[in-house]
Amino acid sequence: MRRLLILGLFFAAPLSGHLGCSGDGSSSGDGDGDGDSGDGDGDGDGDGSLGGRNGDGDGDAPVVVISEPSDTDCNLAGIWAVVTKTRTTAANMDQVANRWYLYALSQQGDAIIVVDSVSCHVRVEDADELISTVVTVSDDALSAIVERESHQGLSGTFTKNGDLCDLDFNRQYLALGLPESYLPEDPRDRPELDELPALPTDENPEGAEDWDMDGQPGIGFRVDSVASGTRNSVQRSYNEYESSSPDYTIALSASEFTVNNLTSISESVIHATGTFLETTGTLTGTDHPVHFTKLGDTFETAELPSGAPLPSSSFALCKALEEEFPFSL
Repeated sequence: MRRLLILGLFFAAPLSGHLGCSGDGSSSGDGDGDGDSGDGDGDGDGDGSLGGRNGDGDGDAPVVVISEPSDTDCNLAGIWAVVTKTRTTAANMDQVANRWYLYALSQQGDAIIVVDSVSCHVRVEDADELISTVVTVSDDALSAIVERESHQGLSGTFTKNGDLCDLDFNRQYLALGLPESYLPEDPRDRPELDELPALPTDENPEGAEDWDMDGQPGIGFRVDSVASGTRNSVQRSYNEYESSSPDYTIALSASEFTVNNLTSISESVIHATGTFLETTGTLTGTDHPVHFTKLGDTFETAELPSGAPLPSSSFALCKALEEEFPFSL
């Protein structure tokens, strides 16, 4: 029997509300468009645009990227495309998950912070397997992720160390298809995942949320392989991006670099259309590359690698990021 234990698929529930670029509203304060990252109080009924630029409330406040580094050779301020690769082994199969993000980063001194973010698609493929397996999510699921996920507030340090720059983000706890009650009250306590409340299961799904509104709790993943079907699961994880390993270094003034993700992921399948897909498991890993590519200093000047400007909506941006940074093992 071929078990499809598809791990490395993780999404983040916002730790505190929506970002203007991640939901239906703009970054326009506490208006009714679900955007609370701006400084104004307008109605914020934009279309999920980046930087709060398209809402028509009277308090629209675009995201401002601050660039005040301790040393200009190590300045992370700007707009960055971020692609994570989570490497897993399940049922003797090597698998790689790609995930796409956009970060707007500010830097003051050595301190860095994500001031705006967009969280996008996920795709998983087997590495060098005789039978191909591909895992994707629907556009409805992507829309739910864009609306619900925020990395705003994720912070860390970016420091000069001789002829290199050192990156160290704080640990961030993430959840898929779950409310915030499944995340630690204080991430600074750095609990392991098995110290947190148990995940919902197929026998006891209470607590799981139907993010993509497909009638099943969790997020639906389409599995195309010898045993194709859909699996709905909930997941919880933490990420830590860092460059302390000799295999992951950052050159001075780099506009493109790769760091490591110290991650742990737990998944619980709530519903599946075939028995081959009914699996649950965990992953703890220390070698998961995260690739950063700078797109510009501000939202207004940022460009995709093709030279095209950033799409005005977060959903369209996600599609563009996946096209411009194709899946790779």
